[in-house]
Amino acid sequence: MLTKELVLALLTTHSSAGATKFSVESADYCMRAFPPASCTVPTKHSSFYNGWVHQERLETALARYEKIVEALDDVAKELLCRDDSGRDEDCVPYVGEYDFGGPRYWSLLSLETAGAAVGLLESGYREDVQVGRGRSGKPSDDGGEGRGPANEACFIQAHPKEAWRFASGPDPVTLARAELGDAEAQEAVMQTMLGREPEKLRECWRVGLKMLIHSRAYCQWWLGANKVKADGDFAMFSMYGTGNSCTSGNGGKTALRVAQFRSFYGEASEKRRLEAKNK
Repeated sequence: MLTKELVLALLTTHSSAGATKFSVESADYCMRAFPPASCTVPTKHSSFYNGWVHQERLETALARYEKIVEALDDVAKELLCRDDSGRDEDCVPYVGEYDFGGPRYWSLLSLETAGAAVGLLESGYREDVQVGRGRSGKPSDDGGEGRGPANEACFIQAHPKEAWRFASGPDPVTLARAELGDAEAQEAVMQTMLGREPEKLRECWRVGLKMLIHSRAYCQWWLGANKVKADGDFAMFSMYGTGNSCTSGNGGKTALRVAQFRSFYGEASEKRRLEAKNK
């Protein structure tokens, strides 16, 4: 199986696709049908979508997941200069702010399952998180709570004060303003990661995967330089979650991320092993 097929299977198995009140879809297809009672599920008006919506159906969620995983796979290949057949030697992999050989650790499967694990724990792949509909504790009129309490955004819940470090746009001037602490510019960066469009999905993953690559590379160097013994996965997710520590438990979140990553990677690896064995 291709890596993206393995990751899609993980997401559909372990998330609440089609079973969360926070994810909605347009009800136009049934509101306009005849008879009007064709809508058999409760509908509500959405200012965000400027129309009527109802809870996302399983088939809609699965179609959305396919696009999410397609974007994840595209970005992992882009950053690692790899695909399922091997390495593109003419491509330069992303190494992040600290060039300590981090990308050499990663395979396509390990990076994609690490990203998928973070996305599951941070967002559950909810539609309101994907598009930025509503805010945690302050629901929109259609029940969305997609932005975090500090306006974190996209599946990996990147923070506005940090996302610009790993973002591609919207343009160099805005990124420079965001670096200087301009809140409007920082929000403009966040908007590039919110939505259904393929490039917005890719930018969401681009920021998240760069954060993971950077975190592992930096902690690999820091642990060695300071002669600190620590699990590499724990160190990576500690830095990912705190932004300043390779050893923090982060209130239990670091261990949860490690466990989810290893579970995803192990499950996908075993499925690939069995497939190869049965060929």
